[in-house]
Amino acid sequence: LPRYLGPQAFGVVNFADAFTSTLFVLAGFGVDTYIRKEVSVRHEHASDFFGGVTALRGLTAVVLFGATQVFLMVADRPPETWAVVHLFGVSALLFTFNQSLAALLHARGTVNGLSVLNIASKLIWGTGTMLAVVLSLPLWTVALAVVASEALKTVVSVRLVTKHLAMTWAVNVGATKLAVLGSLPMFVNLAAHTIYNKLDVSILAVV
Repeated sequence: LPRYLGPQAFGVVNFADAFTSTLFVLAGFGVDTYIRKEVSVRHEHASDFFGGVTALRGLTAVVLFGATQVFLMVADRPPETWAVVHLFGVSALLFTFNQSLAALLHARGTVNGLSVLNIASKLIWGTGTMLAVVLSLPLWTVALAVVASEALKTVVSVRLVTKHLAMTWAVNVGATKLAVLGSLPMFVNLAAHTIYNKLDVSILAVV
């Protein structure tokens, strides 16, 4: 991508990826470790908290997308950059959700479908990226390829989780609160490492 897009266009893609990865780690809540620890011994426990965590992530995403747009305007990023950043934001949110769905499948010990899905999603991402480059499509199509890849994983993973864990998506406030608080140390650790590793690109893009 650096070779075919050139430094300016690739700089936009790199910034969008780093910025959204930094911001949307806040929607993770660190629950993946909690899932592997608790759901592996109590499969039915997934129905207690995961619907609530998903709803909480949705509310958090609304705030994060709003904050993203405010930042882009304050930082005087050009409008053509907005679509790229927001699409990478969607992919970062889906990636976070997919990681939790994968953790549920790992905890249940049913990963065959997940293995095939990972290959299929990579093929979609690679094909979409190649088409965007070869056909000289707008820059946002590079981000769209990532979104398509993650969206496929989301749709199939939800079906796999619902099937193998017989999961319901009810919102249980008490169980959700317990899971989020129980995941807090992992969340702080993950957020700190991600922000530390990605923040420099966003700083350079603005400065």
